[in-house]
Amino acid sequence: GADWQRRYYLATSSDSLVAAYRVWLDRFSNGRGAVGSSIPAPSMNTRVNSPLSPRTRAQLVERLESHTRLCVCCNTALQRAETLRTWACAAVLCALVAALLLGHGSLKLAMCASALVCAAVAWGSSKLVAAAQVGSLVPPRNMN
Repeated sequence: GADWQRRYYLATSSDSLVAAYRVWLDRFSNGRGAVGSSIPAPSMNTRVNSPLSPRTRAQLVERLESHTRLCVCCNTALQRAETLRTWACAAVLCALVAALLLGHGSLKLAMCASALVCAAVAWGSSKLVAAAQVGSLVPPRNMN
């Protein structure tokens, strides 16, 4: 039997699923085993993409390829946020150029104000794009 069978006492019939899972894991983990298993722990030269290998922070919070590209709603939202950011940046540039070309007066003030509003829209859409690409290490449900 596996080493875990001597280490863990499975007292009730409800533990049979745990035992079956451990047997399955020892059998099908390609020699990687699990904690408490008779199969040795993975070595330092284990494949990087192994499901049992440690993950870096960047791998843990990566959201773009693991979800956003696959989810129709999130992918559409990402494309719209990127388009909005592009148009808002172009509008900032146009408003600033118009403000520079205009003389003194209320029109110049209006162009400066619209450049400021467009810059805020560009900043907000950049935050949306970033949120669609990288998540937080602490899930939102655990924040409060």
